[in-house]
Amino acid sequence: MNKEILEQPSKIEFESFITEMRDLKEHPVSEGAVHFENISVDELTIDDMEMYTKLKNATLTSSEFEVYRVSIERTHNKSRMFFAGYIANKLSSDVLHQQFLARKDINR
Repeated sequence: MNKEILEQPSKIEFESFITEMRDLKEHPVSEGAVHFENISVDELTIDDMEMYTKLKNATLTSSEFEVYRVSIERTHNKSRMFFAGYIANKLSSDVLHQQFLARKDINR
C-alpha cells in the first residue's frame, strides 16, 4: 500500500475535527477561541485539522506553522485565516507557558 494513503486522515477523523471546531465556536470563552466568531467551520480543511492536531499533541513547530500560514494567505479564505490566527495564538501561548515552567524549575 502507498504510504501517503495510510497517513491520510479518515473521514471520521475529519468529521470529529469539524464537530470539535463547532463546539469551540459555540463555547469560545471556555477554550479561549476568540477568533471563532469569524470562522465558518465548514470551510476548514484537512490541512487545518492537521495543524490543530499537531498543536494539541505539542508537536507543531513554528517553521511548520509558517509554511501553513503562507499557504492559507494564498487561499484568501477569511475563515481559514482566522483559524490560523487561533492556532498562532495558542502556539505562542503554549511556548510562553513552557518557558515560564522552565524558569520556575530553574528558580527552585
